[in-house]
Amino acid sequence: MPELTDIVSLLFKSEFVEETWILIKIIFPLYLIEVLFTLIYQISDIFAGYLPQKNSELLAAVSLTESIVIFIGHYVFLNITSALYTLASQANGAQENKYLGLLVQRSIWISFLLSIPITIVWLNTENILAIFNQDRNIIELASKYMSVSYAIIPAFILTFSLENLIEMMDVLYPMVVVYILGNVVAAIVGYITCFVLDWGIYAIPIIPISAFYTIAIATFFYCKYSSLFKRIWPGWKWAGFKQWKTYLYYGVPILLTEWGLNIQVYASGFIIGVSAENTTIALSVNAIMISLDMITYALSSSLSIAASVRVGNLIGEGRTELVKQSIITLCSITIVLSLLQAVLLYSTRDVIGRAFTNNNNVIHGVSEVILLLAISHPLDSLFGFIQGVLRGMGRQDYGILITISDMIVSLPVSIILTIGFRMGVWGYWLGLVCGCVVSLVFSVVLFTCCKGKFMDLGRVEMPFVSNEARQLVDNEANEIESASMESSLLINDEFNTSYPNGRIPYCKIFLFITLLLFMILTLGCKFSENKLVIELNRTYLKVPLDFCCIQLKP
Repeated sequence: MPELTDIVSLLFKSEFVEETWILIKIIFPLYLIEVLFTLIYQISDIFAGYLPQKNSELLAAVSLTESIVIFIGHYVFLNITSALYTLASQANGAQENKYLGLLVQRSIWISFLLSIPITIVWLNTENILAIFNQDRNIIELASKYMSVSYAIIPAFILTFSLENLIEMMDVLYPMVVVYILGNVVAAIVGYITCFVLDWGIYAIPIIPISAFYTIAIATFFYCKYSSLFKRIWPGWKWAGFKQWKTYLYYGVPILLTEWGLNIQVYASGFIIGVSAENTTIALSVNAIMISLDMITYALSSSLSIAASVRVGNLIGEGRTELVKQSIITLCSITIVLSLLQAVLLYSTRDVIGRAFTNNNNVIHGVSEVILLLAISHPLDSLFGFIQGVLRGMGRQDYGILITISDMIVSLPVSIILTIGFRMGVWGYWLGLVCGCVVSLVFSVVLFTCCKGKFMDLGRVEMPFVSNEARQLVDNEANEIESASMESSLLINDEFNTSYPNGRIPYCKIFLFITLLLFMILTLGCKFSENKLVIELNRTYLKVPLDFCCIQLKP
């Protein structure tokens, strides 16, 4: 951790201004991407809140089901592909181009394998909600919501794998345009399905599905036809099935870290639903708080990704002497921006709830709890900044320790205040603030005690990734002519049969089989007593049809 005198002296140097400008050029488009990314779910929440029938129950059901979709799905795919924050950023800094293409392939294969258990969990949403003693009407609405949501999984996989690669290569504004397009499609589809076709609860999950498929397809075509990406794609390689241990070494800690943070937020719906006197109102208030938290977290996330991009690229380039300067600069930017956003959030506390619902009780509840969100936001931003620096250096193990320090305080305190003291939504979010304070203090203590070791570990990552990349390039990518990057050569390579270990069609066959199996799974399967029930849901006609029933042996 830099000394205070070093920080003060750096603030008055021209290098600080230059580094600030570099970081702002990274942070600004990342922030736009995160806001537009979050708005997709906010659009669906807003349409759910203004549907004519069962307003509060619909919002509560959407909140619970969306929590499952985001927590057991969205965050799994997003964070397992976040291994690219370390590997791709440092490989890009080291100019190991073909290695970047292999990383994307690993990301896609691993994500496809994870889609199978995720699909099975989603199919049992109704049973999960019943375990937590949720209202029967809310469970029924949530089950209808989830019956449509399975289709979003392939879009998640393709979007997050390509997006994380693009961001680590510091190519950001094309993704801003893509996300704007996705939000426009979401708004149009939401209006048509909710108010023109009047599909009710079935229309709500179609909104993010249409948005993410638009984003996935647009990102894919940008990657395919952009001259920047033609030089990084080595074709489908068997090397994409290698080095999974390295990929998971960096991806799994990020997944566990983000899970640990978000389980506290998304578990709130279940805990508050059990303890609240008026379940529908409490869940509606909490749903809006989660939505606002996602919006404000866009800044924290953009700062975290910016830290990963900048630190990882500097380490990959071998310019480790600039890492310290970049960390100090980004920390200063984080403090200023997060405080400004917290003030803005609190100043709009009396009106912001009206964007989600017209229920006065819900709006009043939001205005009371939003103070805690404004307090926790600067702490969350600093936490995100620290996590981003760790990921850029490849030290995700430190991130897990910090997350544990947060969880062992925030979750127990939240449960005690919510259930024991009957403080409802306010008590739960107060517990989260306590956890943020403890984790920030622990971070400062940890980095102060391990300052030398912390900085030295960052220097190890560049040669490790670079050596692995060079080995893979020597074994795999040398088969492709690298003297010229003209598109005609790349097109001819597609049909070149002189690479016995290179462009193997079996990879594409495996991809097709994986997609086919996934489509079969999405027909539906859920456990009921000792049977595995597979259902074909014609959700657009609202007619569930039993496709088959397989008796399991006891």
